[in-house]
Amino acid sequence: MGGVQGNRRHDPRLPGVRREGLRGGRVRQLGKLIGAIHAIRDFSDELEADFLEFFGVDLLDVWRGRLSLRRVHVLIQSLIKKPGRSTFLAQVDESASWSVMDHLLARVSDATEISNYLFIKANSEGPDELQVPEPVQRPGQGTQEKPKEPEHAFADGAELSSFFTRMSNL
Repeated sequence: MGGVQGNRRHDPRLPGVRREGLRGGRVRQLGKLIGAIHAIRDFSDELEADFLEFFGVDLLDVWRGRLSLRRVHVLIQSLIKKPGRSTFLAQVDESASWSVMDHLLARVSDATEISNYLFIKANSEGPDELQVPEPVQRPGQGTQEKPKEPEHAFADGAELSSFFTRMSNL
């Protein structure tokens, strides 16, 4: 049969792995397993801490034969849904160290500060000494440098005269 058995065929790129027809069910499963292996290799401490905290599962059970790579993948997918609480997710994506509630509270805080600033600015008669409020620093954004404001220079009479002369000659 030359490598073909029923509707399965041997995949030369992956020795010992067979793909099923056009669906590729095993290939999808293999991608999940490889992803789990990479996560274990790159973030083993974070995964071990999160597995123990959230699921009561020891990551070393993979090597003891009590935890499959498929289950590791399922547990990692569950950790991804826990932003702000998962050390694994915070390590993978720094902005995930805050939960959705933390991000919403920061937006509310920024909006309140801007609202108060605009209210005071509109209702005060004194000189403008009030500084525009800075937004709350979010994780993963880094520090942003403020662009320098250009100095405003007024034109003198000769410059205005030459400008309007050129405009009228067009």
